[in-house]
Amino acid sequence: IIHNPMDVTSYYCRLCGLEPRAEEIAESLQREYQLQCETRQAFWGSFRIEHHGEIVFNRWTSRGLLGRLGFGRTPSIEEVVALFRGRQQAQNSSSVARSAAKTSRRG
Repeated sequence: IIHNPMDVTSYYCRLCGLEPRAEEIAESLQREYQLQCETRQAFWGSFRIEHHGEIVFNRWTSRGLLGRLGFGRTPSIEEVVALFRGRQQAQNSSSVARSAAKTSRRG
């Protein structure tokens, strides 16, 4: 599988003042997980984080109708780091399970 050169892309609304939060989250993910991160301006009310093209957080879906109107909540840095920690643990668990299945077939 060939991935986008950026592991994580954060889309933010500049008019909403979300650029600093997007930058802080990118720096934290780079520091914690050595992920390549980039931030991109998006349209009004946006704050979305994608990991290899899969949405990890979307402000528009965080509060139902209010979120879709641009009044969703913006995650804390700690919340996003925890989301990625959970993704990493799930990925590691599935890798261990695949390895165990291959080993048992060979035996």
